[in-house]
Amino acid sequence: MLYLASGILFFLALFIFFFTDFFYELIEIGSIWVRELFGGFYLWLGLLCVLFLIYIAFSRFGKIKLGNSPPEFNRLSWIAMLYSAGMGSGILLRAVQEPVFMFLNPPIETSSTSEVIALEYTFYQWGFTAWAFYGIFALLIAYSLFVRKSDILLGTSLPQLKRIKYLPEGVNLLTILTTVFGLVAAIGLGTTQIEGGISHLTSTHAGTLWVIVLLVFIICFVAFISAFAGIKKGLNHSALQVQRFFY
Repeated sequence: MLYLASGILFFLALFIFFFTDFFYELIEIGSIWVRELFGGFYLWLGLLCVLFLIYIAFSRFGKIKLGNSPPEFNRLSWIAMLYSAGMGSGILLRAVQEPVFMFLNPPIETSSTSEVIALEYTFYQWGFTAWAFYGIFALLIAYSLFVRKSDILLGTSLPQLKRIKYLPEGVNLLTILTTVFGLVAAIGLGTTQIEGGISHLTSTHAGTLWVIVLLVFIICFVAFISAFAGIKKGLNHSALQVQRFFY
């Protein structure tokens, strides 16, 4: 599975490199098609995830502990890691930029004012709904890891998937690809933020190709060191340092 995903990503990277404009047009067309076809489904799915987790939290199931070991990190560490690794680069820019963009470019035509639509979309994408999506996946992985004592692959977290041949492998492949796509988007967004900050502080346009490549290399190098050091010495330590720096 790893080799197949690596091969797909390698050839996709080559295709994007040599046919950048064409791929950009494909992404734009695909994005519009997905929003038109699955937009309503996505909204309802987000609402159902929020309601489902609220039910789990306040029902008898919310008192069930997954596993017997004590929490590895305290709440401060978890909060720091959630915001540093989960929404760090996005929340610094998009959570502020998005309501302004939605106000100037309303995504839908309704009787509500542009201000209301902008805030509704921002609350939806940065509020409980996003965390509900994270929470559903976290429950699946935690149950598989701490209760069933199996691996954390999403395809094996749901035993029902094994009834259909090749479906678990397909789910795992899709999970790998979407995770990489999400990381690429986060790195790209973080790079543009850093480049924009450098340009603002130095009153120059620092966004040359080599500057952007250098920033991407630095971000990837720091992420590699953090991952190699492990969660306790890597991500936890760096997240707490970031929190202390800003607060």
